[in-house]
Amino acid sequence: MGRVREYIRVNGKEFWTLFDSGARNTYVVPEVAALLATTKLPRAFRSALGGSVKKATKAALLVAQVEGHHISTNAMVLNDIGRDEDDKPIEVLFGALAMQQWGIRLVPAKERLDLTHYPKECVEFFSRELPLLPQRAGECFEACHGRGPLLTASLTLTPFSESPALVRQRSGLPPPPVRRRK
Repeated sequence: MGRVREYIRVNGKEFWTLFDSGARNTYVVPEVAALLATTKLPRAFRSALGGSVKKATKAALLVAQVEGHHISTNAMVLNDIGRDEDDKPIEVLFGALAMQQWGIRLVPAKERLDLTHYPKECVEFFSRELPLLPQRAGECFEACHGRGPLLTASLTLTPFSESPALVRQRSGLPPPPVRRRK
């Protein structure tokens, strides 16, 4: 486990952040959440932080800059995260899942971040590959924010002409047997 403290930028404002590989999730205080898109959670989320159990009833989409690199990740909103070793209030606790998502590594001995693994490529696709997108000849969409991905998704795109049912039909194979419940 490691911890590094530094400021990150959210909507042009700086917030004191603890990057903590021992924390699974990311948390923000209401002052940060006020600058972000938030949503009410269907049920309270409880987490043990700083020796006590804390409750979150809202989540936020944290869109920020870490050392000039754009990031976005989910965060739980807590009234109080706690204080660091110098008794300074922590405004953002950046957890292990978000660090993994953005290739952020900690260098605790030097009290700094290693962003050499930050994603440098964006996922792109052509609109004809996803029929629900506007169809403009040769138009390409990028799913990225700044220099890194805004959202990460795992997709398997199969053209309709290669769907399993059509492949079976074209090859003369019978349809798969229908399984009935007993």
